[in-house]
Amino acid sequence: MSDEQRPRSSHARRPLSGPAPTRRTRVRWGRVVGIASMALVVVLVVSVGGTYLYARFRYSQVKKVSIPHLTQQVSSLSPMTILLIGNNSRQVLSSSNGCVFGCKSAIGGARSDVTMLAHLDPATGSVSLLSIPRDLFLPVPGTNHQQRVDDALNVGPQALVDTIQQDLGIPINHFVELNFDTFQAVVNSLGGVNMYFPNPVKDSYSLLNVPTAGCHHLNGFQALAVVRSRHLYYYANGSWQYDGLGDLSRIRRDHEFLKVLAKQVLSQGLSNPITANTVLSDMVHNVTVDSGFGFSTMLSLVQKFRSVHVSTIPTYTLPIVYANNYVYQGANYGDVVLPAQPLDQQVVAKFLGETLPAKPSSTTPVSVIDASGNPSGTAHVASLLRQAGWQVSGISAMPTQAALTESVVYYHPGQLALGQRLADELSGTVALGANSSVPVGSLTLQAGNAVSLWAPPAKFATALSTVAPTLSSSKPSPTPSTSTSSPGASARPSPSTSPTVSPHLPSQMPGVVFTSKNPAPWDPVACVPGAPATPLTFGP
Repeated sequence: MSDEQRPRSSHARRPLSGPAPTRRTRVRWGRVVGIASMALVVVLVVSVGGTYLYARFRYSQVKKVSIPHLTQQVSSLSPMTILLIGNNSRQVLSSSNGCVFGCKSAIGGARSDVTMLAHLDPATGSVSLLSIPRDLFLPVPGTNHQQRVDDALNVGPQALVDTIQQDLGIPINHFVELNFDTFQAVVNSLGGVNMYFPNPVKDSYSLLNVPTAGCHHLNGFQALAVVRSRHLYYYANGSWQYDGLGDLSRIRRDHEFLKVLAKQVLSQGLSNPITANTVLSDMVHNVTVDSGFGFSTMLSLVQKFRSVHVSTIPTYTLPIVYANNYVYQGANYGDVVLPAQPLDQQVVAKFLGETLPAKPSSTTPVSVIDASGNPSGTAHVASLLRQAGWQVSGISAMPTQAALTESVVYYHPGQLALGQRLADELSGTVALGANSSVPVGSLTLQAGNAVSLWAPPAKFATALSTVAPTLSSSKPSPTPSTSTSSPGASARPSPSTSPTVSPHLPSQMPGVVFTSKNPAPWDPVACVPGAPATPLTFGP
């Protein structure tokens, strides 16, 4: 059974407005389109430097969508953040592959299985990437409850933009959306890509099957199997080992694949006009951008970021906390992930190139609501807030929504900065949320059962460059698979820094999972330039 046909888990999702999906057959293919999204921006902006009229013609073929609540740039020299998403809607796909991606009649709605942000700073010429795990459980603007972040797209692009801006405090200036129908065609039009596999790997869900280590040539289908893989096994020490971090591991591998793909686009796809035309044609017919992302803006990107080296782009992923078999408001949502403050705040600041501000006390009135079912614990948090200078106006209670209840700092729309001041004081599974019922100039803390005040030491000990994957004890592993393949061996292209686990995690946050910027020892990486690549045989 393919990953597209296999249900994630036996659970119900609370429906949002918009088309009603059939979630039990929900497909994982959407993430792959985000890998092409950054490549699209690279291809479009660099092609402008070649033939102006041709590039303008291709730009005219791109579908535009109105997203009125994007953050406006102060000037052309101010930083820009682009939201890159992969829409898993089946309704826009061609029928050439039958139901390999899931049948249109069985899978409705639209979700962002990939949610990636690209931050470009014209002043420094720097670019960085941040991935948001698709199962991150957050308040969705326009609804009365929390939901996975990928479900916000089912309401519409504006709802997804609002969720990220209002809940995570990340300003978004532009929007790029791809479906995955084009992924294989783009890779194939480039002549495929080469990747080095330090270990044999396989994934029966994504149909990945690399029986030998070494540098291998991937066609579009095989590249798709790599970036889809969420249930990867690698062969080491005489047996198959399971990489148990699922979507987080796939994000790590996708970041590496993106660099390989972008190098291929830049080195080959643009040097040959015929190839460039094919790549652009495959992309522009399956891409949507916000109506404000104009041709002149893309032209300015060419001038400012033409010399960026893809291999040096830093990549980040939000740290999270696993919540398995998550029951929220009586519905079982299966496996979700929750925010991890203050670590998320630190990663976002690193991604945006900002320095974390000091945490001043505030005289802002804060209404505290106990959502944990533990009134004494919430009273303790309220007491700590008072000691920190916050004016706690009262404590009330609401029914507990889940066994592990996420805390939310609600602020009046337009007063995000005020909400961030309080969120900056907290540690635990804490998110932000805009709510028009909160009075102007006030805040409401819906306190869950994993929240406290954050009191960092004089010098915070967790260096973002060294944090690495650590498996939460609650994360389940699937039944081990068997294989009859004979693993081979090959020289590794170059020594890489193996991830190391930082021992300095805040004691308030057990179970936090990180991903590092370095591939795991078994992850595929770029081949040594000029190295011979062995074609793989799996796939149609």
